[in-house]
Amino acid sequence: MRRVVESSPYRRDIKRAGKGMYSKTLDEELPAVIDALAKDETLPLSYKTTSFMVTGKALGNATSSPISFSCTNT
Repeated sequence: MRRVVESSPYRRDIKRAGKGMYSKTLDEELPAVIDALAKDETLPLSYKTTSFMVTGKALGNATSSPISFSCTNT
């Protein structure tokens, strides 16, 4: 299992996302997704983008993710 460390950019991103169109589902879904990623579990298909699954290539730059957090192996 990985240890999740909240960075300053992560906290800023969460604050900004809380004001946007996903504010209602952010508190419910984000902790479950982060926990699953920390446990190296596969995410449900509802959290994956269709274009990524079809083409096999990630869209955009990996460093421009809307929410960033870091994990370290424990």
